[in-house]
Amino acid sequence: MSWYKEIIRDFIGKGPFDLEASTMPCAKLYDQIEKKLPVTITVTDMYDERDKAKLTSALLNLEGVLSVKPILPQKKLVVVYNPDRIDVQDITQIIARLGYHYVLHG
Repeated sequence: MSWYKEIIRDFIGKGPFDLEASTMPCAKLYDQIEKKLPVTITVTDMYDERDKAKLTSALLNLEGVLSVKPILPQKKLVVVYNPDRIDVQDITQIIARLGYHYVLHG
């Protein structure tokens, strides 16, 4: 064990920290973290609860979409997605196929 690990172990005691996890290669730790990116999309013709439910349901059924937060008064959708599984073009394509018009915010 390195001198630093001993100092840290003495400092934090036997808490919830796993000091041995720090010996894992970074690539293994990175693979365990699910990537999450938000994108804001204005849906210009999202008028009511029915539109909100239709869009939310369709997007949540896509693999890689983690959450959808519709903001009806502003006609916006905040979509959190995993870029390794889906891209923004796939998300907007579904919105268009449902018959809605959108503006993507960069």
